[in-house]
Amino acid sequence: MTDKTTMHQLEKNLIDELNDNKKEILEREYPSDLITEYADGWIPIYNSDLIEVLSSDPSLAYVDDHGLLPTDPGVHDMIRTAIYERLIGVAYEWLNDCKVMQSENPKDVA
Repeated sequence: MTDKTTMHQLEKNLIDELNDNKKEILEREYPSDLITEYADGWIPIYNSDLIEVLSSDPSLAYVDDHGLLPTDPGVHDMIRTAIYERLIGVAYEWLNDCKVMQSENPKDVA
């Protein structure tokens, strides 16, 4: 990642990608499987990018669901997991909002 990587930017990128693929996602029998894949794809892979994201949001130093962590996790595992938790939350919120809009306006899927 060449530009400064922030949690806000990762969330924005994920929402943009979800919106770009909205029709495909909402037509799936299990849309949660697909949004999980999209969220996972926005987790930085380089340790330096993980630290950069952490510097933009220090709350990422804490993980809510310790069951997601590997045995004997390192600091990068904790940051990666915290980012995953946040992105999954954003993705499910997006999906819920889409389902509400879809139920209110059944003709407007995409």
